[in-house]
Amino acid sequence: MIKTQNQYVKIFFKDYGMVTDSSGSYSAIWRPYHYIGLELAQSIYVIAPDQKATGQTANYNADVAAYAKKDLKVGERLDGEGGFCARGKLITSKKSKEEKILPLGLTDGAIVKKAINKDQSIKLDDVELNLPEDVVKARQYQYNLI
Repeated sequence: MIKTQNQYVKIFFKDYGMVTDSSGSYSAIWRPYHYIGLELAQSIYVIAPDQKATGQTANYNADVAAYAKKDLKVGERLDGEGGFCARGKLITSKKSKEEKILPLGLTDGAIVKKAINKDQSIKLDDVELNLPEDVVKARQYQYNLI
């Protein structure tokens, strides 16, 4: 069981459609995913002092792949998660790696190098990433590109 600590969290309970008691303060949940708006601070509080990872998976089974929300033109800058350019679609990690599909989390600031039609997957080679070099190398390693 979980209990809200303040009105702010109570609003999140309602916004996320959580089943609560009549006061809206108590809920019980089990879920294999993460409510980032509510839980990010908790993860930081655990990571900082304890150097302990939270939300880490034992296996890489799936990826949230980027798909075009609209026709994308060469030179267009993607606006990241929740933006107007790309949406996420859950796919297997095998498909993600084999087809070199851009993970949704890497879309912010990426510049389109090749025209992409609405609802088409966005490939790593279709964009120029706007990321720190260490992140780019990590993804290249993951996709066996280096």
